[in-house]
Amino acid sequence: MTAPPDEVPCFRKPRLYPETNIMIYTPALPEIEIPVVDIPTLIFNSEHYQKVLSQPLMTDTLGEYLTFEDLIQDSGSLAGGVRKTLGLKKWDVVGVYALNNIDFPYVVYGLLRAGCTISPINAAYTHEEVAFQLKDSGAIALIVDPLLVPRAKVAAQLAGIPASHVFVMGDAEVDGVQPLSGLMDEPMDPVEFTQEELKTKPAYLTYSSGTTGRSKGVVTSHYNVVSNVLQMYQTMKLATGPGESCTGALPFTHMYGLVAMLHTAPYMGVHVITIPKFDFATMLKVISKVKPTTLYLVPPIMIGLAKHPAVAMADLSSVKYIISGAAPLSAELSQALTQRLPHIKVMQGYGLTETSPVAALSMPETAVHGSAGMLVPNSEARLVDPETGLDVPKGERGELWLRGPHIMLRYLNLPETTAEALTADGYFRTGDIATIDEHGNIFIVDRLKELVKYAGLQVPPAELEAKLLTHSKIADAAVIGIPDDISGELPLAYVVLQPGAEITEKEIQDYIAERVADHKQLRGGVIFTDAVPKAPSGKILRRVLREKDAARRAALAAGNAA
Repeated sequence: MTAPPDEVPCFRKPRLYPETNIMIYTPALPEIEIPVVDIPTLIFNSEHYQKVLSQPLMTDTLGEYLTFEDLIQDSGSLAGGVRKTLGLKKWDVVGVYALNNIDFPYVVYGLLRAGCTISPINAAYTHEEVAFQLKDSGAIALIVDPLLVPRAKVAAQLAGIPASHVFVMGDAEVDGVQPLSGLMDEPMDPVEFTQEELKTKPAYLTYSSGTTGRSKGVVTSHYNVVSNVLQMYQTMKLATGPGESCTGALPFTHMYGLVAMLHTAPYMGVHVITIPKFDFATMLKVISKVKPTTLYLVPPIMIGLAKHPAVAMADLSSVKYIISGAAPLSAELSQALTQRLPHIKVMQGYGLTETSPVAALSMPETAVHGSAGMLVPNSEARLVDPETGLDVPKGERGELWLRGPHIMLRYLNLPETTAEALTADGYFRTGDIATIDEHGNIFIVDRLKELVKYAGLQVPPAELEAKLLTHSKIADAAVIGIPDDISGELPLAYVVLQPGAEITEKEIQDYIAERVADHKQLRGGVIFTDAVPKAPSGKILRRVLREKDAARRAALAAGNAA
């Protein structure tokens, strides 16, 4: 590992407060001024945005596009219709249930300009899951993608939303659902917000992925998002800007895709090429054809870029940067990708829905393989021993606590959960175990609730997964702990093989045994599977995997008993 070059701001060493033994880490980059304005005002008044008004802001795979000027005009017309025709008021909640498309930006900005609160809904959700979010968020209207109308109609009915308040994106009626184009009207004067409202009221009610339990509504203010856009811009401005383009394969209903693609990219004047539903082959074709300069991706896609044979036939010559987020990217995978595509700089970001979402981001000049980057400006961090509640010594691992203007306001309707997550002095307990090196690079080791405890020793699943993915015959992998009467838990791997590959369970166990300490070996075994369950963001759904494995073990026990 090398220190940052002289021309890059140097990491400031953590401040230790002896009277409390609290150690606070601060960013390398200096603090920035964050105005208290609403989201559309910040984005539309950006000097980069204003330079490219006539150029495409977003283009889809069919070649249809929305310009930067179109977004201002269309969102204004939608805001007028929402206020006049639909009669929605400030802070009324509207669900947006859609795939990525070029209507998505003007829907989001139109609702924001109307003063509404937006609750983006995962396009993969079933009608029951959609209905839960609509009811939990208090949504009184729903805007839906044409392809999702059947589920949306059932969900709206279950949630008590009348048909008159359900609209389908586009110009045509779909299965009795009225088109959104019919709601467009003359723009009204902008809705005014007080500074207190911008800091304390919800612009978004996004929902966590629910990887370890029921999804939670995260209350995110205008000020939270404005802060994070400027934090990201300050970190990334040397890498991208007007005239650059990026892929929009990340779901816009997920906080990462929402803020990176629909807020930060427009603020920087960056053209987004959107892909409605991720497909690896389609993504390669789009990159080869439209020549984006930056790819925003998640680790499962990174695995494909590092290993899939189709990459050799794709034209990736235009790509300068890959930014990975939403789940940890191992050093091994990052290095493998760099070896395969040496002209591309691989960077990583880190964040959660609760951090709006980016809390750390690599700078192009200082990116380190395996690091989630450095803290974004205007933020602070602590590393805390989850058992003692004390800050850990430098170089040791602890739970990452974060504080800054990008931290969510609270969880919706969950005061006890909020109190568990947010400290009295404003730190958010991330639940992620991390280390911070002498240069300020953050390394996410694992999730606090996902660590496997073997004979009292911690086994990080992410570490074993990273090792498994270095095997040429393994396409994907996930590790969980299974109960054991003697040792407490045993690490068990679910493995997806490369097409046509053959390998035994013992060969995989031996491969891992050569690369890890004795207590981290795969004593729970190896299960071969067709796919690892994951959220759209790329996070492994360990809860789903644990439930599946519990059923497997119960079936085995029943068979043995018989």
